[in-house]
Amino acid sequence: MRKQPIIMALFITIFALAGCKRAPQPTALPTLEPTGTPPPTTAPTLPPTATTAPSPTTASGPKGIDATNAGGLTVSLRLDLPFDPAGIVWSQDGGVLAVTGYKDLLLLDAANLAVIKQVTLPEAEALLDFSPDGRSLAKSTDFQTITISDVLSDQVTATITPGGPFSAASFSPDGSRLVVGSGEEWAAMIYDAASGELLDTVTGFETAAPVYNVRFGSDGASLVWMARGSIQVEQITGQTLGADIGHEDFITAYHLSHSGSLLATAAGGTVNGEYTPLVHLWEPSSGEKIGELVQPQPAYFVNFSPDDALLAVCAGDDLLLWDVASQALILSAPAHPGGVWAARFAPDGLSLTTVGADRTLALWTVE
Repeated sequence: MRKQPIIMALFITIFALAGCKRAPQPTALPTLEPTGTPPPTTAPTLPPTATTAPSPTTASGPKGIDATNAGGLTVSLRLDLPFDPAGIVWSQDGGVLAVTGYKDLLLLDAANLAVIKQVTLPEAEALLDFSPDGRSLAKSTDFQTITISDVLSDQVTATITPGGPFSAASFSPDGSRLVVGSGEEWAAMIYDAASGELLDTVTGFETAAPVYNVRFGSDGASLVWMARGSIQVEQITGQTLGADIGHEDFITAYHLSHSGSLLATAAGGTVNGEYTPLVHLWEPSSGEKIGELVQPQPAYFVNFSPDDALLAVCAGDDLLLWDVASQALILSAPAHPGGVWAARFAPDGLSLTTVGADRTLALWTVE
């Protein structure tokens, strides 16, 4: 495909142009998390390196909700957040927990939610992602250059210049690589996060939609491409694309299992003649549908447990846990009034963290 200069415009303009017959220019969709819905308000400006935050509390549920024991989930710790959260990142060893906003980062000791460091980027900088290594922050000022820095030492560790505009970048599950979606062609560039060296350029995915998203799968060996109502998994080695999986409505959340053998997507569809919020389970290489989980409300975040036995779903104010093998709903617990933005299992699978519109973080024990 011939490269063309990209015009940075508002999303409303992009979607308005999507109805034209003329072939659209690809645009990478900016995301902080694989999935999730943005908070409705703008995060406040905070001191660049403030390290104070409310002390975590125990026992009661978030903002007055009694969710201390929700039939298999117990809220062990809860923390009021100083900004609107957008995502959660656990370090690989489970010792550090990071909450990201659009310009904010709160680094916490996972054992007691004590604040390690709080960072607010300057107005000109955008936070792209935080690494599972528990230290590395990717940011950009112009969406032409990416700077990776160590948040504890404030030292720049790598600078990446993709050679053209981009709109999103995210770390691999082990934090060793960074994938960058090109804004000029349907391509994903994979870089060594420590040195900034280009390791690979992955192509093959194409879409009629002008907005797309590409991230590492949880297996670390694949990329997941998503554009509106379609999604594809591609193996990095050999650049083998799986099935182009279409949906009746836009995809609002997705997560590839850690084994790489199961893909969960959230998108509404017709069930018994009625439009119904759904989470679909797919075999990614063939596109075979494995299951269809009916949700009480549209889901905006899904996350497999480390052993892929459980699927956490954020739907409205509630956190739902599904058993993957039986496709049975294990429990539904009120979590955050106003909406649950994200849910992440800890690496050991024994705890689960959620953040929501009420500006709280809840640490749940999985029983």
